[in-house]
Amino acid sequence: MSLYGQEFFTGDVAALNCSDKFSNFLPVLGTRNSEFWHEVTLGQLEMTEIDGNHLSCMHEPKVKNVADFIRDFCEVRRNEKA
Repeated sequence: MSLYGQEFFTGDVAALNCSDKFSNFLPVLGTRNSEFWHEVTLGQLEMTEIDGNHLSCMHEPKVKNVADFIRDFCEVRRNEKA
């Protein structure tokens, strides 16, 4: 994220934060993930910690928790607009 050209996002954000901060693909320790999202989000920000690292969170059995979170988040937002 340090190379990301930071722009503001005006919508609401649900950011998933991996509990394991290391992976062979992306060492995210020290990237200021939480601070980054607070700086760029102008809407409502919901930070949720999930099991795994940048890669393992997308494989069984951890990916089910990610999918459940996304489904529940979308359901709540859909009901808020109804």
